[in-house]
Formats: sequence, C-alpha cells, structure tokens
Amino acid sequence: MLRPKVENPKQVVDFAFDRIVFDLASGNVVTHEEVPVQDDMDFLGGIGRSFKILAEYDVTDPFSPDSPLVINSGCLTGTAFMTGLRTYFSGYSPLKRTLQGQPMAAWSVMSGSFRRKFVSSGIGDLILTGAADEPQILVIKQTSGGPELSLQPAPSEMVGARVPERMAWLNETFNDRENRSFPAHFALFLTFKRTAMMVF
Repeated sequence: MLRPKVENPKQVVDFAFDRIVFDLASGNVVTHEEVPVQDDMDFLGGIGRSFKILAEYDVTDPFSPDSPLVINSGCLTGTAFMTGLRTYFSGYSPLKRTLQGQPMAAWSVMSGSFRRKFVSSGIGDLILTGAADEPQILVIKQTSGGPELSLQPAPSEMVGARVPERMAWLNETFNDRENRSFPAHFALFLTFKRTAMMVF
C-alpha cells in the first residue's frame, strides 16, 4: 500500500510502500522493509514493479525454491478505476526462454476483492521464496501492528480437490455465509511452492 513520506506529496518519489519476503520452507518472514518509490513503475505497481524485483534474482531453474513468486499492488488498487481490483502474480516461466536459454519473467492476473484485503493489510509487495514440503495455506491477518503472516497445513479436503471445492472449504472454514459475514478473501494457486493464500 502506497503511503506518503512527506506532508504534501507532489511527485511519485514522495511515496513509499512495504515489501515482505516470506520463506515457505521455514514459514517465517525473512525481511519486512519500507521501500521508497524510485520511479513511475514503482508507483504504478503491477507488472512493471514485479519485473524490477524479478531482475534482482539470478534464476536458471524456474522450479527451484530460489525462484521467487511476486504478488503486488499499485496506486490504483482499491479505487474505481478499471484495474483497481487486479492482483498480479509474477515469476519465472518454465515455458518461455530467452535466446540464451534462460527462463523469462511472466505474469498472471486475477480480479476481485482479494486485492483490497491484501492492500488493507499493509503489504505493497509480497515475495514468496522457498518451497513447502507439504501443501500449506498462507494466512495474512490485519493487525494493529501491521500484517501477520503464518502457514497452516492444508487439510485433506483441499489436497487434490478442484478449485470450486477448495473455495467452498475455505468459505465454510473462515467465513460465516449464514450471517453474510465474509472477512476472509482467497487466492488459490498451485505451483511448486504448494501454497494457497488467504487474507482477512
């Protein structure tokens, strides 16, 4: 989430955001730092900022635990603009290669309220590294002290199930549909990192 560094911001470099690196192997936050906006790509977020992050990693094998998965936001998140609900997931593709045979950066996008919850937790960029030994649920909670991240083992109901069944289990477990209370929002992704994500 972008926030001003000065009282009356007039340019993009007057803003900053939080970046968290989370290791899925240990289940711990590696770093949580405030990052000053350096240029228009940092301010806008999305693919541009993600690709800047990916360029900092020397990845030869996209399936390696060292290959990062980047989830981030930008200045339009939570607004009425067309891209205000987009969540960007970026990483190195096993399908696309450079002329030198190295994996290329690639991205995917989803829309919905997950993005607003993600940003409200205080996270600008989330970088996932490492790989869990077993399928896990990454839980992100909003607290007065900032975002709190933890891993929970994925239950048997989610392992091997199709996406609708997984979403139904998450809704039943973390939301109260009977009383129309939906504090939790979800993003499901199946990668070598073996993780589903939830924010509330």
